[in-house]
Amino acid sequence: ITSALDLDEVLQNTVDLLHSSFGYYHVAVYTPDEISGDAIMRSRAGAFASLFPPDHRLRAGQGMVGWVFENKRTLLANDVNSEPSYVNFYPDRIPSRSELTVPIWIRGILAGALDLQSPLLDAFVPDDVHIIETVATQLAVAIANARLYAQAQERLVEKQQVEDLLRMQRDMLAAVGQAENFQVALAG
Repeated sequence: ITSALDLDEVLQNTVDLLHSSFGYYHVAVYTPDEISGDAIMRSRAGAFASLFPPDHRLRAGQGMVGWVFENKRTLLANDVNSEPSYVNFYPDRIPSRSELTVPIWIRGILAGALDLQSPLLDAFVPDDVHIIETVATQLAVAIANARLYAQAQERLVEKQQVEDLLRMQRDMLAAVGQAENFQVALAG
């Protein structure tokens, strides 16, 4: 997870690995929309992956993911019918019975949430919570690294643009100087 430098690749690798390695039924990563505060599903894997629309989002406080964004702590519902914050927008297509949502922290700032769902009651045990919280910690490192890499790439592009402008300015000044020298030579 921590070796990739592209943020989308980091997030997709994470959900794919959790789904394939641990057999979790459905895994998703949500990140906050900086403007609205909505939780945006950025990557997904598992049985429900194709059921969510590409732009799936939850308003602040909506569902278990929204609850985690607001309360900034892990939420486990081994029977979603008894969890007041649980919401299912697609009950005819997504038969969730258990859900586990874990916050992702980067330097004390909530950077997202890992969300796991299962069609089974009591699907998650304390070890699952510990594993997903550990993965969330590693994912936070990977997200921070991907963001730093993207910032470094942007700075390199900006530096190259400034160098190109300075080179053009130097070339134009040299051309002006040559033209002035040519005019002086013609006048002399």
